[in-house]
Amino acid sequence: MKSKSLIETLFLCSVLLFSTLSCSKEEDMAPDATVSVTTLSANPTLMSATVSVQISAPGLSFKDFDEIGVFYSTNSKVTSKDSKAKANSDNLDSITVRIPYLSPNTKYYYKAYVIKGGVMTMGNTRDFTTLNPDNIIITGSYDKDTHHATATLNCQGFEDEITEVGFCYTYKSGTDPKEDTDSKVVDSLYSKGTSIDIEILNVPFNKIYYRSFVKVNGYAIYGQTKSGDGNHMISSGDIDTETYSMSGCLAFSTGYTGLKTGICYSKSNREPNIKDDRITYNSVLDSLNGSFVATFPQVPFGTVYCRPFAQLGEQVLYGDVKSFFRRMPVGKPVDLGLSVLWADMNLGAEKPEDNGLYYDWGGTEDKDRYTEQTMSYVTSSPDYPGSLFITKYTHNEDYMIPGSTPDGKTVLEPEDDAATFNWQGTWRTPTMEEYQELIDSCKLEWVAESYCFKMTGPNGNFILLPGSGYAYDYHFYQNRSYAYYQTSTRYPSYDVACWAAYLSSTNTSTTYVVDGSGNIIQTITTGSSEPYIQLIEDGRYYGRTVRPVCPKE
Repeated sequence: MKSKSLIETLFLCSVLLFSTLSCSKEEDMAPDATVSVTTLSANPTLMSATVSVQISAPGLSFKDFDEIGVFYSTNSKVTSKDSKAKANSDNLDSITVRIPYLSPNTKYYYKAYVIKGGVMTMGNTRDFTTLNPDNIIITGSYDKDTHHATATLNCQGFEDEITEVGFCYTYKSGTDPKEDTDSKVVDSLYSKGTSIDIEILNVPFNKIYYRSFVKVNGYAIYGQTKSGDGNHMISSGDIDTETYSMSGCLAFSTGYTGLKTGICYSKSNREPNIKDDRITYNSVLDSLNGSFVATFPQVPFGTVYCRPFAQLGEQVLYGDVKSFFRRMPVGKPVDLGLSVLWADMNLGAEKPEDNGLYYDWGGTEDKDRYTEQTMSYVTSSPDYPGSLFITKYTHNEDYMIPGSTPDGKTVLEPEDDAATFNWQGTWRTPTMEEYQELIDSCKLEWVAESYCFKMTGPNGNFILLPGSGYAYDYHFYQNRSYAYYQTSTRYPSYDVACWAAYLSSTNTSTTYVVDGSGNIIQTITTGSSEPYIQLIEDGRYYGRTVRPVCPKE
């Protein structure tokens, strides 16, 4: 047992000796006594420093050394394991070492070293602090009349490190603009001067928040954030009711990318905007004075509210709201030999072959959208989330807010009749019974050339009913071969429905016979190719055309 312990002891001693020799640091080896190294002062810039090194080595030249350089670290104890920068010189009497890629406003410790014959000799430890970026740049001002920005720079000592100079800007208040996330413009002709003067393009609307920046080796240094007057709408021009156009004018009109200008207009919204209402874009912007003119593609009847706008990305600038009134053409009464006179064209049409405008049941103006949620006389209640209730022309409590009493009304009243509201006088929407009289007493023909249904009365006079289709949601379904016309009569047993006249150019139906794989093997068409008209139950929320009637004198 004693012999084994002795062997173990000798083994452990040999391991410790080997470990001690292996862990000896390079700088702890005996330096060359014939060489001395002195670390001199450094000249720091924003992200680099130049260090001077003094070497005393009688009889030796720069080429006699394996390596000369500087170790550096943010830790005060600098070792050979820290970062290093090598000297690049051929004169031992004048050695400088450039340390790149440092952090701004940071204290570094450094010391010089030489290696000769595998032996390292180090100098003394010194320190320097790179420049503070807050003292580098001073933001100047922005001229709203010329949209030029100027800045005074203080980049002495690191001009060669600058890769980009310019301004970054945004329209968002309360934020400091950044060159990598917001808009920016750079001085491509910058020549190491002390100032820059740049024209800012795409000037934001209303307010501009801006600051200058200098980019050094990928690191951006900013000046102080300031604000100024951005672009703005100078005026809303007059409305030309002959061409139905309107003009606007911007403060600035040059240097923009993606700038859109135009007119937004609405019948229901007294402050029309580009999201909720109809818009039209102009095609020409006068770059000299910022003026533009836009023409309404479809001019609504009645009172129309409109204003010019300018759009730049997510920003929208509006001018003053103005309004005009467009009178709807009124049709002429035609005597078909029936109990009432029928108009020669649809409500909102310019001529007999036009579809005209679309109205839901009980609505007096055309809409942008026709759904259950947008139908006339429908509402919601906070007590019943997700449910819709009818408030007028009701007979069933199931469709009303609990506790309400049905009014029992079955025919549109004058204030809810689109024909009466728009054409005035004695014009109104036909009842179900008057449409039934039209169906029973008139001859129906399909006029393919004009996509109209011709109704000829007992006395030989006729009217044309265009194949106007119908409207639902944001879409108009107008295949010209069928039409849905409004009556003024509510469907008796279903409050959400009304009577409507349905016309089709053919009265056929098609059945497809398929095999076990789903392939069509036979097509069966039944019915007549003749046009037909009938009264149907239809939802109150659909958009349908209206053919007014008036009483005989």
